[in-house]
Amino acid sequence: MFNYTFILLQAANSSVGDLISGLLLGSFVLIIIFLIIRSVVLWYWKVNVIVRNQEEQTQLLSQIFEQAGRRDARINYYKAVANGDKQQAYDSMLHFVFHDLTVPGIKEEDRRAKYENLKTQYSAKFKELGYEFPQYPF
Repeated sequence: MFNYTFILLQAANSSVGDLISGLLLGSFVLIIIFLIIRSVVLWYWKVNVIVRNQEEQTQLLSQIFEQAGRRDARINYYKAVANGDKQQAYDSMLHFVFHDLTVPGIKEEDRRAKYENLKTQYSAKFKELGYEFPQYPF
C-alpha cells in the first residue's frame, strides 16, 4: 500500500522550504542590485561631493558666526563703556569671556589654562566696572 498523506506532507514541506529560501535569496539579490544602482546614481550626480562641500560651508559659516558673536560682544562692551552703562558692559564682558571658555572640543586642562589667561587679561576691566572676575564654572 502506498501512503499518500506522507508524500503530500513531504511535498508541502519541501515546497515551503524552497519558497522561503527563494524569497530570502531574491531579497538578498534585490538589496545588492539596489546598493549597486544607488552607488552609481550617487556617483553620477556627485552627491558625495555636494554633501562634503555643504559640510565644509557649514563649518566655515559657524566659524564666521562665532567670530561675529565675539566681535559684537566686544563692540557692545565699548559702546556700554562709552555710554556709562556698567551692567551692559559687564554682560558683554561675560559673553566673550565665557564664549572663549566654551569652545567645543577643548580639553579640561587647556580650558583651565585659558581661564587663567583670561583672568589675568580682563580682571582689571572687571574691577573698573565694579565687579569681580567670575569664578571658574567647570
